[in-house]
Amino acid sequence: MKTHPFVEFFKSRLAGHLIMMTSGNILCAGLAFLAILIISKAVSVSDFGLFNISISVILMAQPLISFGMLGTMIKFVSSHLARGQEDEAVHVVKAVFIIKASLSLILAAFVFFTAGPLAQHIFHLPSLFPLLRMAAFGIFFLSIFNYVKATLWAYKKYPAYVVIQFLTDMAKVLTISILFLISALTAFSAVSVFSLLSILGIVLGFLYFRAIFFSKGNHTNKLYFQLFSFGKWLFLSNLGRRLFLYIGVVMLARMLDSEAAGIYGLALNLTYIFLIIVSTLTAVLLPEVSRFRDKEQFIVYFRQSLKISAGIGILLVPFLFFAKDIILFFFGERYLGSIPVFIWLALGFLFFALFQILRPILLALDKPHIVAYVDLVSVVVMIVGCYFLIPHLGVLAPAITAFVLNVFAVVVLAFYTHRQIHKADVFIEPDKLSLDAYG
Repeated sequence: MKTHPFVEFFKSRLAGHLIMMTSGNILCAGLAFLAILIISKAVSVSDFGLFNISISVILMAQPLISFGMLGTMIKFVSSHLARGQEDEAVHVVKAVFIIKASLSLILAAFVFFTAGPLAQHIFHLPSLFPLLRMAAFGIFFLSIFNYVKATLWAYKKYPAYVVIQFLTDMAKVLTISILFLISALTAFSAVSVFSLLSILGIVLGFLYFRAIFFSKGNHTNKLYFQLFSFGKWLFLSNLGRRLFLYIGVVMLARMLDSEAAGIYGLALNLTYIFLIIVSTLTAVLLPEVSRFRDKEQFIVYFRQSLKISAGIGILLVPFLFFAKDIILFFFGERYLGSIPVFIWLALGFLFFALFQILRPILLALDKPHIVAYVDLVSVVVMIVGCYFLIPHLGVLAPAITAFVLNVFAVVVLAFYTHRQIHKADVFIEPDKLSLDAYG
């Protein structure tokens, strides 16, 4: 008896990786939710807005200091490992670390020393100054932690990733809880916890991969050039996508007030579980698709992507039905305005997830510029939409605009991807990293 394709998919190795990562990440998302819940209870709505702005700065800074290197590393390391070229994979990992650490230090220093002008003239919130200075440390440490996680993904060390992420998030929750119990939890101390405790994940990751991180080996300047030539498009894509996700908080704070940013920020934090699922898709699917060399593999994957999207949609339904009850029960009536915002954001994330499922195909086909174009156009329209709609729709404006743009982006990307993988002359070239780049 022939098994239904949907059942076959959930029995596959790829599905096993997705289930493992999704389960672990949902557990970690629960810890993050608990931390946000405790913070929202301890501080005022205005201070919660300051906290959200600071966290948004940390998160929006990440694509600037990544320059597309993490996605590039995953793609090329996966390809090298598939061919048995372990030394070449290590060279890529070490080269990307040098790039990441250097860029992270530069941007963190910039934010630290310009925190005053940023708080005064950009956000018009002078009280944000000390939080932005602490956020500068968060920019650096989160960047290095993201590098560690990307290395685990490239080597498909998913159990190790789940354990390290869980321990790091648990440490944050425990610290937040202790500060709450001793009445020392403020917006500044909350930002401090989120900024500094990524160090734990960094230490654990380096200990796990010490043989790789501390191994000897040479690579030439040509390797850096080749990494940047591919990574520049991922940089533009990631920058646009990160700004797209968090620009709403910044524009609400600038055009309305920190309380509006707090209302929107709470809804955005509640969608963290969907962002976790999206990052899971990236972590698992990009290494898999980067190993494809046959046209039929891409066609099958394209069809399977619809099944994955259906599963995400099913997961989304309970959150939409119980959104009001969840927010009122945990956060109270003062965050009543977050309910419709959360619903619009959740619907948008469904299409955002499908976008991320299709994205690895174009990266494997050496079409990263197409993804970058879609993301950059989306963020420009998002800014314009928020500018004109916030005076009329208030906190709903960024959420509704994001939903419409996510639908548009999926339609465009799906149409283009379908055309590319069905071309008669489609083929996949070996990665354009020549061995002489490694010395």
